Amino acid sequence: MRSPRIPLAACATALVLAITGATGPAASAAATGTPLAIAHFSHLVVDQAHGHLFVSGGTGTSGILVTDLQGATVTTIPETTGATGLALSPDGTTLYAALPGGDQITAIDTSTLTQTASYPTGPGTRPDSLAYAGGSLWFGYGVAGSGGIGSLTASGTVTLAADPNPWPTPPTLTSTPGPSAALVAAAQNGAASTVSVYTASAGTLTRTANGPLAIPDLGDIALTPDGHDIVAGSATGVDGRFHTTDLTPDGHYHWPLAGNVLAVAPDGTVAAALNDTTYRTLSADSSGEYNIYATANQDHLAPHGLAWAPDESHLYAVGQDSTGGAPTLQVQSQPDIAPVALRPYQSASAPGEPVSVAIGLNSGMPFPDGTTLHVTRFDATHPGGIAQSDIVYTPSAVNGWSWPTIHDTAPLQGPLSYRVDYPGDATHAPATLSFPVDVAKYAPYFTLTAPTTSARGAQLAITGHLNWPHPGNAHLTTGALTVTRTDLAHPHGTVLGTLPVATDGSFTLHDTPTIGAANTYTFSYDGGSAYLPANTTATVQVARANTTLSVTANAGAYSYGAWAHVTAHLGATYNSRQVTLFAQPYAGTKTVIATGSTDIHGNFSAWYKITRNTVFTAAYAGDYRTNPATATSRTAWDWAQVTTQMLLGMSTTTINSNHYTVYYRDAPAQAPLFRTTLAPVHTGGHLQIVLQRYYSGAWHNTSVQTVSCAALTDCHFYQEYLPWKSLPDYALYRITAQYVHDNTDTTSLDTWGTWQYFTTHPHP
Repeated sequence: MRSPRIPLAACATALVLAITGATGPAASAAATGTPLAIAHFSHLVVDQAHGHLFVSGGTGTSGILVTDLQGATVTTIPETTGATGLALSPDGTTLYAALPGGDQITAIDTSTLTQTASYPTGPGTRPDSLAYAGGSLWFGYGVAGSGGIGSLTASGTVTLAADPNPWPTPPTLTSTPGPSAALVAAAQNGAASTVSVYTASAGTLTRTANGPLAIPDLGDIALTPDGHDIVAGSATGVDGRFHTTDLTPDGHYHWPLAGNVLAVAPDGTVAAALNDTTYRTLSADSSGEYNIYATANQDHLAPHGLAWAPDESHLYAVGQDSTGGAPTLQVQSQPDIAPVALRPYQSASAPGEPVSVAIGLNSGMPFPDGTTLHVTRFDATHPGGIAQSDIVYTPSAVNGWSWPTIHDTAPLQGPLSYRVDYPGDATHAPATLSFPVDVAKYAPYFTLTAPTTSARGAQLAITGHLNWPHPGNAHLTTGALTVTRTDLAHPHGTVLGTLPVATDGSFTLHDTPTIGAANTYTFSYDGGSAYLPANTTATVQVARANTTLSVTANAGAYSYGAWAHVTAHLGATYNSRQVTLFAQPYAGTKTVIATGSTDIHGNFSAWYKITRNTVFTAAYAGDYRTNPATATSRTAWDWAQVTTQMLLGMSTTTINSNHYTVYYRDAPAQAPLFRTTLAPVHTGGHLQIVLQRYYSGAWHNTSVQTVSCAALTDCHFYQEYLPWKSLPDYALYRITAQYVHDNTDTTSLDTWGTWQYFTTHPHP
């Protein structure tokens, strides 16, 4: 017998589990088992004294399997075909087995594992369930529709109809785990079960209670060790315990007995099915749950498949496949010792600050008052660990229970961790938990007040405050505050020094900037050993002087493709004379022409090729004491490029200093061909083709033709044959083209092409 349990109120466990967020021990996720060398399973008996398990298989098996206490086969007892119910004699020397197919009960010596006797029970009796009570072996017998209870005395006498009352089926018998006179019989009877309670003595039964129980799926039924209660389970969720005196409910276990497979240990601990593939162990006093187990390979828990070792040290469970075959044995050690899970609950702590870690205890069984946990601290100074004060689980007036809590101080540097050891007790297994504590440095933050502008050479002041976002540290204890100034002269920053910080975190910076433009002050706190680094910035615009800047081009208008000479003139500055020239042609991208320093006269020049109307810009980036400046020129206008040609002439001549192309009227040649081109390409505007004849001492228009730019071949090429056959011989002509822009074209001015001179002669 194991140590007695310590009863506790069931509500204590419920509250602890609710606080920790747990619901009790979990079933093994990787359950395994040992295959049994028998085709089917019927009943199991544990012979701990001889180190054997006896396994019967019922119909279809030829012998009783004997294994060691781990399920390894020892032998098979022959001539026990179809054995079902099994029972050990109180002294453990004899195993009795019911052989319903042979209408007999056989006796087997547990030392030699041989049959010693066989007891016929009468033709057609088919004995099945066996139980010892009052010095006799009792057996349920019969067939569906008719059953009874018989006895087998120590002298070998078999008696039938020990209970003269009829049974609807062969009853299932049970007695207390230890020797007693109490016997219970139960049989399924429709939607309920008929149950009778007896006192057994000298081979006779005295019925003390009888009646129905609302158990529609009768399987195993058991008696508590004191004989006070009947224990039954059902998938319908019966209360679980019933008084043997009157079959009324007698409370229930910590969880309902949700299946019809169960076994009661000699100390009252109950093993019961939770569902087809899971079973658990519950305390006799209903205070909690020891453990939950899963069957091997998700097998179905076999009917009558749970059995206890007499000293409760092991629980044996048999599973089988969906066809009722291939039985597998599981052996659970310490099934009435609940596993314990420890869990830390902590908040972040900074170096040197208090540490508070509550330890949650998770178990299916409640913990007694005064449960003690041993604590070991590990840090840089004590890498091997140093013992701390024990922490104790005690009742609390606030919520009924408290968590044992570690109270300590975090180190200034290095890691921190703890190990918590729970030694276990009569109902709990030992447990150990090791965990680190998050010693996180706090992140301080700044508040700053700074001017937005300042005169160059004038002293300015920036005030600030270094804040810590946690209680208990209202002043700076470690670390230094450094200030860096970044300006045009020091783009990578120059350190101004370490700034003193008052105990309330306040500080003030005084500085006299000599460099104009943006002066950015960076305040950097290194955090020391207790805090995270932090930084912030403030930017002050320091005044600079203005200068003058202009940009001009060497002409107001340019021929297409001509080069413009662009000049920027810069006034007085401090330490930079660099200017950048830009050109932006109409509808084009602004591009850099050149960058360079001005000459001794303040000028900087560059050349730019004009292809359309263009605006020039000069830019000065400023210097330490001078503001930036920009200047824009007036538009530099661009003449379009208009070319004219006379083609297919036969010869040339000169008249009044003008060169004429000569065409012969009767020559086998084409008519005079006039060609003009336009650049750049224009989509708006038009060309005017002007043809003039010289007479009366002057040139007179003969025709003026308008050609839209859209009609030009490739938008820039136009040509036509002149009606030369209608022109008189030796008449003098000239022709040209003018580009005329419209309001959609601001890239070029109106532009004339050159005159082309020609005349016609008779063929020589």
